[in-house]
Amino acid sequence: MRDYGQHSARGGVCKATLIAGASIFVLTAQAAAQSIAPSAPLRLQTDYLGYGFAMSPRVSYSTNIDLAPDGQKEDEFALSNAFSAGAIVSAPRVTAIFLGEADLSYLVEQDDFVINQDAGGSATFTAIDDWVYLDIAGSAQRQLAGDEARISGNLNAARQQRANVYSIFGSPYVFHRLSRESTIEARYAYSQFFVNDSGTDIGGGVGDFYNDSRSHEVLARYDSGDLFSFARFRVGGFARDTTEDGSDILPRFEYRQASAYAETEYAITR
Repeated sequence: MRDYGQHSARGGVCKATLIAGASIFVLTAQAAAQSIAPSAPLRLQTDYLGYGFAMSPRVSYSTNIDLAPDGQKEDEFALSNAFSAGAIVSAPRVTAIFLGEADLSYLVEQDDFVINQDAGGSATFTAIDDWVYLDIAGSAQRQLAGDEARISGNLNAARQQRANVYSIFGSPYVFHRLSRESTIEARYAYSQFFVNDSGTDIGGGVGDFYNDSRSHEVLARYDSGDLFSFARFRVGGFARDTTEDGSDILPRFEYRQASAYAETEYAITR
C-alpha cells in the first residue's frame, strides 16, 4: 500500500518552483511573440527580428514509468511546466533561427524533480558577398537510449535509460555565382556528436557505453548553368573522414570515403 501523505521538503520546493513558473508566465505573457521589423512582407525584408515564448503546464499519468517488463511496472503522476522559446533573425550578413524547450517535472510518487531539454539552432554568416560564407549549427537533447529502452513519448519515462546528446556543426565555404547562372563552390565541414550516458543504466552499468563521433568533410563542385545554349554540365568531388571513439566497451571506428562525379545534359529542343 502506498503512503499518500506529505512528501519531503524537497518535494514542496519543487512544487513551489512549478507554481512560481506559472506566475512568472502570467506576468510576462504580454511580451511573448513580439517582432521588430518594417511593415514590408517578410520575404522582401533584409532586417527582421522575431521571437516568441510560451509555457504549458500539464499533469500526466503513466502506468509504467520505468518502461519495465510485466511484473515490475510502477505507475506515476507528474506535474510539469514546459517552457518553449524561439527566435529568428535576418540581417544583411546573418540569418539565424533558434528553437528550444525545457520541461520541468515533479514526479509525485518518486518525490523527484526532473528536467528534460530539447534545443537547437543554426545560422549562416556572410563574410564577403557572393564569395565567403560560414554555416554553424548545434543542438542539445535528452533522448531515450539503450538496448532495453522502449519507444515512449513520455519525457519522464525510463530516466535511467536517457542520455544527454549534443551535436555541433561548422562549415566555412566559398560560393560564387558566375555569368549566366554558372556557379562554383568549395566547402569544408566539421561535425561532432557527443553522447553523455555516464551515470545511466545504458550498457549494463558501463560508464560510457556509446561512442562519440567526429567528421571532417571537403567538397568542391562546378555547375555550368546556362553558359551554353543547349548543354549543361556539372563536375565535383567529395571526401569524408569519420572517427568514432570514447566508449569504455565499444571499439574505435574509423571510416573514410571519397567520390567524384561528372554529368551533362543536352536539350534536344527548346
